[in-house]
Amino acid sequence: MAGGFADIALGTDTGGSVRVPASFCGLYGMRPSVGAIPMDGAIPQSPLFDTVGWFARDAAIFARVGEVLLRRPPAAHPPARLLIAGDAFADGAVAAALRAPLGPIAAAIGRVGRIDVAPEGLGRLFANHQTPQAREAKDTFAPWLDAENPRLAWGVAAAFASGGAIPRDRRGPAMERRLRHAAMPRGSRRCAARTV
Repeated sequence: MAGGFADIALGTDTGGSVRVPASFCGLYGMRPSVGAIPMDGAIPQSPLFDTVGWFARDAAIFARVGEVLLRRPPAAHPPARLLIAGDAFADGAVAAALRAPLGPIAAAIGRVGRIDVAPEGLGRLFANHQTPQAREAKDTFAPWLDAENPRLAWGVAAAFASGGAIPRDRRGPAMERRLRHAAMPRGSRRCAARTV
């Protein structure tokens, strides 16, 4: 797509596999919520976190693909409010690049709010995410790894080894924290949505 050979592409995103290459290649890329798009026919890695995403180099095509994949027609009314995840906003040059389009978007919508999505901090939430994801990836591929004994890049082999070594007493609490966070209503999170 970045080279002009295709208009769109699909991918799976478990820990960034759509968003990161999209950002590196100057494309639009999105990771929808888990379960928003069926995973039929996709090879799983970590079913708790796997989701289908898509790429496009053109914003209009990107939006149209979203309407099809998410089975949602174009909105009859514009959004009522723009919510900015303050604790997920980057710093430095990345923040400046992200803030540049916020002005026109906020002006078009008219009402802007801020929400913090991780009461315990994004760093702790990410570290917690790594435990079940790593263990699930090892469990998903264990039959193939055992049967084929493939030659793997060192980093991939190390990830599988570390995932398999996660003790059960860490898996349970990590899953509980994940489920608790996923079930939280938006307004109950720290610094609940507020107008800024």
